Amino acid sequence: MNRILVAYASKTGTTKRAAEMLARSLAPDCDLYDLRRGMLQTLSGTETRMPFRSLDLTAYRAIVLGSAMYIGRPVKPFLRILQESASSLTRQPLYLFTCGLATAKEEQSYLWPLLPGEIADHAKELHHFGGELCEKGGFFQRMMRKDYEKKGLALPKLDEVSVQQLSALLQS
Repeated sequence: MNRILVAYASKTGTTKRAAEMLARSLAPDCDLYDLRRGMLQTLSGTETRMPFRSLDLTAYRAIVLGSAMYIGRPVKPFLRILQESASSLTRQPLYLFTCGLATAKEEQSYLWPLLPGEIADHAKELHHFGGELCEKGGFFQRMMRKDYEKKGLALPKLDEVSVQQLSALLQS
């Protein structure tokens, strides 16, 4: 029971990159689970398709769940898993993370009211890894990206320091 599960729901790939970064820093004792595809990945490269409810969550010493945030809402598979698996997720330490353009405080104010009560009570904390404006993002992201470029501003990017902080917390 030394393993950690990092499960994520990504839309444009930013949250996936954050989850992979976190998993690599926790290697070799970490598995990745893509909530959108229903795919369990080990760091050795093995992929197994299985529903989240089929995972033996008691085999993990901690669970980390992450979601992309769009206009104050997490990705639907993330919320669905929290609602369907709330009782299973409260048996181990649970950490949450988000990726989005809002501030950490804003993300928490958006996310916490949407969480099932037992998850909100049990989750250790919410970590915010920032966000990116991806080229393959939707209309809103493309417009914001053009606005940043027009104004000569640096594009937002993942906060790798926050990812490493969560990694250090999980390793202690």
